[in-house]
Amino acid sequence: MDEATVQQTLQALELVYGADTAGEQRRQAEEMCQRLRDSSAAVTYGMHFALGTYGAPAQHFGLQLLEHAIRQRWSSGSDKGGSSGKVTFSDGLAIRDGLWPLVLACGELAGFVREKLVAVVVMLVLRMWPSVQWADLSAQMLRLHMLGGAYAEMALRVWQTLGEEMFVYDGDAMATVRKNELTNGIVGALLPVAAVAALYPGGYRLSSEPSSSSGAGKKASIIIVEPGNEDGWLVRWAQQAQELAQQPHDAAQAQAAALIDTLATFLDWVPVRALAATQLVARLGSLLRVGSAHVRLRAGAALETLARRHAGAGDDRDALLQQFAAGALDDLAHVYATTRDAGGSADGAPWGGDEADALAMARSVAQTAGALATQHWARKKAAPPADAPRQLAELLLQLVRDRRYTAASPALGAWAAVLRHEALPQTPLVAGTLGVLTQHVLHMLFAVSGALQTLAAGDAAAAGISDADAEQFGSAAELRAFLAGDVRSRLLAIVRGVCAVDAPAFVGWMLPAVGPALGGGAQPAAVEAALLTVEAALATLDEAQQSVLADGSGAVAAQADALRQARAPCYALGRLVLDLGTRDGGGGDASLAMRRLQTLAAFAFLLRGDALADGAAGADDARALLLGVLQACAAHLAPEAGDAARAREQRQVARRATATLVRLAVAIPDALMHVYGDLAQLVGARLADAHVPLATKCYLREFHVALVAGATAATPAERQALARPVLAPLVDALGASVPALQTLEAFARHVGLAALDRAHGTGLDAAQADLLAARARRAQLAHVLMSLHVCLQRTLDGAGPAPQPAVWTEHVAALLPALLRLVRGLHALAAPARWRAMPWASAEARADLFGVLGPSAAELALIVGGAAPDGPAEPADAPLALAAEARGIQQALGALRDHAYRCVGRLAGLAAAFDASLRLMPALPADFTGCLFADAATVEPRHWRLLLAAVVRPALAHVGRWPGVAPATCAAAVAGFVPAWLLPLLDFSAQRLEIEWAEHADMQQAPAAAAEPGAEAAAAAGVAAIVHEKLLRDWSRTWALVLADLLGCLAQQLPAAARIEHDLASSARVAAAPGPPADAPGGNAALAALLATGEGDTDGGSAGLLAATLAAALRLLRCARDSAAVRRVLASLAALAPSLALLALLPQYAAPTAAQASASAAYQARLSSGALALASAATAAERAAYLARWLSEGYAAALAHVCRDAYHVESQDAALHALADLLHHAAALTLRMPAAWASLQGAQQEGQEQVDPGLALRRAIVRRLCTDGLLAGADAEAVALAAEECARETDGRRRRAVLRVALAPMLAVEQSRMFGAAPDATALRKLRRDLDDGMDGLAREAPDGWTNRSDGRSHALVDADDFDLASVMP
Repeated sequence: MDEATVQQTLQALELVYGADTAGEQRRQAEEMCQRLRDSSAAVTYGMHFALGTYGAPAQHFGLQLLEHAIRQRWSSGSDKGGSSGKVTFSDGLAIRDGLWPLVLACGELAGFVREKLVAVVVMLVLRMWPSVQWADLSAQMLRLHMLGGAYAEMALRVWQTLGEEMFVYDGDAMATVRKNELTNGIVGALLPVAAVAALYPGGYRLSSEPSSSSGAGKKASIIIVEPGNEDGWLVRWAQQAQELAQQPHDAAQAQAAALIDTLATFLDWVPVRALAATQLVARLGSLLRVGSAHVRLRAGAALETLARRHAGAGDDRDALLQQFAAGALDDLAHVYATTRDAGGSADGAPWGGDEADALAMARSVAQTAGALATQHWARKKAAPPADAPRQLAELLLQLVRDRRYTAASPALGAWAAVLRHEALPQTPLVAGTLGVLTQHVLHMLFAVSGALQTLAAGDAAAAGISDADAEQFGSAAELRAFLAGDVRSRLLAIVRGVCAVDAPAFVGWMLPAVGPALGGGAQPAAVEAALLTVEAALATLDEAQQSVLADGSGAVAAQADALRQARAPCYALGRLVLDLGTRDGGGGDASLAMRRLQTLAAFAFLLRGDALADGAAGADDARALLLGVLQACAAHLAPEAGDAARAREQRQVARRATATLVRLAVAIPDALMHVYGDLAQLVGARLADAHVPLATKCYLREFHVALVAGATAATPAERQALARPVLAPLVDALGASVPALQTLEAFARHVGLAALDRAHGTGLDAAQADLLAARARRAQLAHVLMSLHVCLQRTLDGAGPAPQPAVWTEHVAALLPALLRLVRGLHALAAPARWRAMPWASAEARADLFGVLGPSAAELALIVGGAAPDGPAEPADAPLALAAEARGIQQALGALRDHAYRCVGRLAGLAAAFDASLRLMPALPADFTGCLFADAATVEPRHWRLLLAAVVRPALAHVGRWPGVAPATCAAAVAGFVPAWLLPLLDFSAQRLEIEWAEHADMQQAPAAAAEPGAEAAAAAGVAAIVHEKLLRDWSRTWALVLADLLGCLAQQLPAAARIEHDLASSARVAAAPGPPADAPGGNAALAALLATGEGDTDGGSAGLLAATLAAALRLLRCARDSAAVRRVLASLAALAPSLALLALLPQYAAPTAAQASASAAYQARLSSGALALASAATAAERAAYLARWLSEGYAAALAHVCRDAYHVESQDAALHALADLLHHAAALTLRMPAAWASLQGAQQEGQEQVDPGLALRRAIVRRLCTDGLLAGADAEAVALAAEECARETDGRRRRAVLRVALAPMLAVEQSRMFGAAPDATALRKLRRDLDDGMDGLAREAPDGWTNRSDGRSHALVDADDFDLASVMP
């Protein structure tokens, strides 16, 4: 040790800690200290400074040196540290013995030095104890503990820090490395001998971890119990905490709190079986009755930790609950009672007026009781405890009424869990508390609603919320959210739970509470609470009744009888809710009106089944209630006169009224059919009322159609007749608009563009009348389309018993052509060439108006990622009024496009789009094709995405899927309709996406080029690139979904490769041609047959459809720079390619049996020559050759492109998996079939060698991968070896790992290019050498032991499932 270094270090420390040290001097001093910390002599200098007399800063720095050296340079291997700076076990012993005098002098040390000394001691403990050299830690700590004062505090801090490092923070890696040894030591030190003997009979336990020195097997782990520590530290700490807490001195109570804190560190670890021996629950419970608030709080927190414990293997599941029931629950109830009056006292346990401490204690009690209830009393899939915890139920009942909501919330959650339990609600304890619980819950529910109403005015004190409770939240908004969400939802959950357990009794308990609130004169908050209660209860009863009706057996007779008993008083509730609206004339608070309407929908419980049947009990009450509900909804449909705010509220209420009607139509359509005449008159009157908003009329039509679709007794003809009054006017209104769609000029006039153009030239006043007329036309057309869309959803995709396409049969012939004409008009309107040719007033107006067709400012802001900007105000001057009118046209055109697309997509798939013999409507193929491709080159990406999602996908999914129609007829209809537009769409979309992605690559360079004129131009170009990329990604993903739909439905024709292999391998069991696979997913079978075989195609229109689909999929993989789209298509191709590989190989093998030959021929017949764009006379061998070329040249090349493209790093693993699976299944006929399959038919010759066709296909794939620069950096031999390994390996994960190794050089090079770093030649050579070694190992061990585990070595590179290419990047 150099004395000069010591002096320099002391000077540096003075500069570091000096208040007047300059910044540069401090930095240099810190650098010198850091150099010493990193030096090999750090331990020597650390001991010198720690034990020296240089002052507290020097001691602290010395301990820092020791801590850093032990943490960073500890060596658990050889005991030779030497000059390397390693800290060995012997060094650790020397440090421990050297520091012990400092430990014994800890009372004289500064606090921060003492803490650092504790850290160093704990680090040594983690590395060295327990061991032969250090087996007396407990004795050492006990010696300190007996000295008291700072020494006892030192011992506590050592134990507490040790527990934190082992079980809480896990900050030291050695705590994990030596976890078994440390656990053994902790068991012997903390637990009593009796507990150790009970846990581990014989004084030891067996570990299932094999010993590294003695080979496989089990090793004994000795539990050391030091003499004098038979009681264990846990009991010692608990006993001393009890003794100290009884003393009135603050110091004694502080020591008691410290003891509890140390004990609490280990509570998550103590085995549940050991708690009884230590009596920790009882000891901690007794501490809740002491005088110190801090001790009570800490004891409560410790009990809360114990309550959250789960019983482990071998534990009595009720043990913890029983220990709490033995006395701790009484202690919890006692201390909770003292918190109800924070300023008072009970039995000498005052809170001294400290509301915060009292609330903290109450919350701790609530959390403890809630954990005991949810995790032990009401645990799932377990019978309730034999001894019912009466004290726990009573404590939870007290907590439910606590107006300190943060304390009440855990108890509410506990009761909700208890009531959800299968068995607990029927136990006498719970059943006997339901009445009191209901009263408490309803009281709290009304209190919460009142508090929320008062908080809305900003007065927390007036809401009855204590300051301590309010301080738990950052703002009043957070408090309101907590009350409205957490507390109220749990209260309503209890309401539903009690109602489900005993419906008649609950209704009887509920009526006295909600009746006064609904009877008039109550505050709005009370009315809201009553409505919430009624809705929750009725919804629960309705669910129970639906379950009874669905069961239909005598097993639920008792439940059905209980529901009938609850029905009569519920009619009284219905009358109260209905009268609530008549007393205020239907007006009043809009929020209450909406809540009342939502509650009315829950009265479906009273109207289900035979409630309205003649002679049924209460039938008159049911009819009166039904008519009252309908009248109450109808009263809100026509708005009253008022200001703008009032009008907006009334529109919201009207929407809720129609939503209530729709909910009733879905829930009780048969009951509503009893009053259908009145309903039809009501709907008709409102539809004819000019004062009813168009949106309300739309949802009224939805109600009517939902009712017709849900009526179970109606025939298809009756449904048509019932729906006609609602749908026919929509069809006629759309037909009236058709003349305006014949020309582009007429369409522009119809939507108001012409009037807006004239207003630019002549002024707003001259064009005002035309603008208003155009606004009305737009609104009417948008209303018609929206209504059609809503009605289509409700009848075809709604929640009814089944889709009801019959209601559209008579309307499709008129609707579909008009909608297709509208779509073509929208496309033409957005074509720049057509736009420029129109007679505009001026070039300026033409340019300004064309912006109406683009995305709005709000849409652009959302695409870029920011918030949508607020629209400008609309002052009276002309320019801003014209801008507002332009925005209105923009929004209307967007709505028209959206609804028109969705209606076309749904109608085109209906059988009603075809004539009586299910032949096509004459104009359907041409009109549908025109809808897709008219002005297609100018349709924007965002519109193409919507077109694909709303038109193409629904049409493909539903056309030909017609129940009750012969499959051949469906196939003929699909073949006459789909190819006409799908074949051009496949080519067009692939080509357009290639062009758009290429343009996007150019746009990415635009911001840099535009930066020269100015930052504003660069920013605009950057925003344009972002918008274009976002829209292009959405388009690519939707197109990927279309392709995935087409490829996925082929599972109807081509089952998975594993299924084909299984069928072909079963020589004796295959007696006939296999049918469709049993596990085939549902899909469009007619479309699948058209794709694979051209079934139903009489004129050859579908020729090449499958080939075009496969080609479009590969083009997407090559052009799209979106991982989501690539992964979607890749997954579909990966599922299909192995099956295609088997079909390519089957013609080249001779089947060993006639049954297998028949199965082989049947599978080959599932794919026709025409589907692959081959001549109809093409042989099976020609089809096989086509598939082999597609697999080796097209598919394999596309996978290679994905693997090497920097934009597809996230998809590389999936591509490797797909490639490995293809290689695997290409060997199926020779590796996993009977030997007779290896006899070749027309075997290929390669020189003089006879080549297996499967091997030839694999070689073709490898050649394609390793030529033309596709896999730059990959070794052809390594790839070929990997291909054969993939062919033999049955585990998919390992197949993928083998291929990773072979292709890792290429992948690493490509990834390094992506990150802009050129690959280092030396590193790349080393990488290849390492990979060659790995592949040599695979070759030696293949195919059985390829991971080389048997000889003690491991190729982690290929064996790890989470293989990371970054680990092998140069």
